Amino acid sequence: MIAEFLDEMHGEKLGDHRLLPRDIATRVEVRRLCSWFNDKLFEEVSGPLVRERFYKRHMTAGQGGGSPDTDAMRAARNNIRYHLAYIGWL
Repeated sequence: MIAEFLDEMHGEKLGDHRLLPRDIATRVEVRRLCSWFNDKLFEEVSGPLVRERFYKRHMTAGQGGGSPDTDAMRAARNNIRYHLAYIGWL
């Protein structure tokens, strides 16, 4: 992730204004949460919504385009509740 690279290259000079925490355990938690957003949230919520509402509109029927799959959108909408609850818990 770009934030890690910038922090590794310039973080020491920034002191309290660095992008990632100094403490290694907290840095690991930041990396875990970034991975969670990039992988799990995308797979279960944002990916299906973008695919159904945007990409399919611009694809031919042979490429899998057409009307949005309402079941996929409904599942993503239900999944977002769990993800938002987790974010709230954090």
